[in-house]
Amino acid sequence: MTKKRFLIISSLITLVLVVVNVTTSSADSWQQILQKSRDLDGYYYKTPYKFSNSNIGIMQVWHQGYHRRVEMTNSINGETIVLLTRQTDGAFYQIDPKANEGIAYYYTDVELLPQDLDETRYAVSENRFDKTFIEKVSSVEELVYQNQPVYLLENKSTHGGNEEVYRVWISKEFGLPLKEEMHMADGRIHRRIYTEMQEGPFSQELFQLPKELKIIEEIRFN
Repeated sequence: MTKKRFLIISSLITLVLVVVNVTTSSADSWQQILQKSRDLDGYYYKTPYKFSNSNIGIMQVWHQGYHRRVEMTNSINGETIVLLTRQTDGAFYQIDPKANEGIAYYYTDVELLPQDLDETRYAVSENRFDKTFIEKVSSVEELVYQNQPVYLLENKSTHGGNEEVYRVWISKEFGLPLKEEMHMADGRIHRRIYTEMQEGPFSQELFQLPKELKIIEEIRFN
């Protein structure tokens, strides 16, 4: 499990931080849709992942307030890894549920008290469609995707003198992406599909550490 930790860290960072270089539109309706996810009482989705030919599978993600749970199930070997973030000790955990063992990653030595867990400060809502994004969207289209009404938002930019195109299909129901697509300047195309989206709330047990979890390693960051 230890050998996989940097891969897992990368997946977390990719999920939480997606850098989008995007230019203008107005339409209040789609702008308001983009804000809907902030008012959801938690949400869940599934998405495929592939890090290599031997590390490919399905990722399930639960968000609720400052809590986040990710389950990554490898389709090749059937193994599952659980990631729990924003615990009250300021850490996130990579857990092997079969062995009930985990690695703890700490970003601070200061324990967070319940009153410190502010929704604004510790939210993991994955909201990258902020005001800056809204101001830079270049085109908007209403359509139906997978039998769901969506807004297709598009941006065209340049990288190294070549055009790049980013598209995202936003669910009108949830204000969250159902599909993202990036046409890179070098010809590559990156896609991510989100399915089985649900609104919370979810059981708090999902976000709690398993009983008698054995911490086999602790890693601290400045």
